[in-house]
Amino acid sequence: MTSPLKILIATDHHMGYKEQDPIIGNDSFETFEECLVKANELQVDFVLLGGDLFHDHRPSAEAYYKASNILNTNVFGSRKI
Repeated sequence: MTSPLKILIATDHHMGYKEQDPIIGNDSFETFEECLVKANELQVDFVLLGGDLFHDHRPSAEAYYKASNILNTNVFGSRKI
C-alpha cells in the first residue's frame, strides 16, 4: 500500500511588512520559518505557498536576504525524495 501525499498549504506571508518596526519587524519572517519548520517536522512531500510571499512588489535587500536564509536552512537538504 502506498503512503498518502502530505501537502502543507500556507498563504499571504507578506515578508517584509513593517520590517523597520522594532516590535513586529521580524514577525513575518518568523512565521514563514515556523511554517517550514513544521513542514519538516511533519515530513510533508510538498509545500504550496499561495498568496503574497513578500509584502512589497520589490522587497528590500534585507527582506530578500532573510527569506533566502530561511529557505536555505529549511528546504535544501539531504532528505530522500
